[in-house]
Amino acid sequence: MLLVACLITFLPVSAAADGAYNVQVTQNYVKATAKCSDGTSGYYYQTATFKNYCPHCHRYGTLTFNPKGTVEGEWTCSACDSDYCAADGKEKISGSSYYLSTYTPPKQVKAAQEVKVVKSQQTAKQTQDSTVQPAAQQTQESTVQPAESSVQPQPVDSKTKMLNILSSFKGKSFLSGL
Repeated sequence: MLLVACLITFLPVSAAADGAYNVQVTQNYVKATAKCSDGTSGYYYQTATFKNYCPHCHRYGTLTFNPKGTVEGEWTCSACDSDYCAADGKEKISGSSYYLSTYTPPKQVKAAQEVKVVKSQQTAKQTQDSTVQPAAQQTQESTVQPAESSVQPQPVDSKTKMLNILSSFKGKSFLSGL
């Protein structure tokens, strides 16, 4: 009989605790979509992300989600047992001025993309350049340019690439074979 009474008493609380969703707990932040449980915000679902830091005891990584099974869900510090609203981060003690700090993820910097030049394209380009340039220019350029292995290929946009291709035909006539 005692078992049935316990089930009737505690089952609704644990079943009702499923009101929050999208719960994430990491070492750096905590996140949940929940209804406000401290009465300061409207009673509708809000998604909030906070630093995993308790402003009451000044400890990092101690926030856990809803260990007491509240209907709306709450963040509780495992070190000092302070409770915070999962929607707005306010401590759930009347008159308290403690709030969880909003977490903004750091922006990721994209790595510079490398432009790889296929060796056969380099060879074809060198062949085209040698047929267009006079021999005197070739010998002068070969002494000025550093060794090919030390030169890093520079990224070329499509407009520059087209101009380079068209300049290789400079001075040639396409009508000479007709």
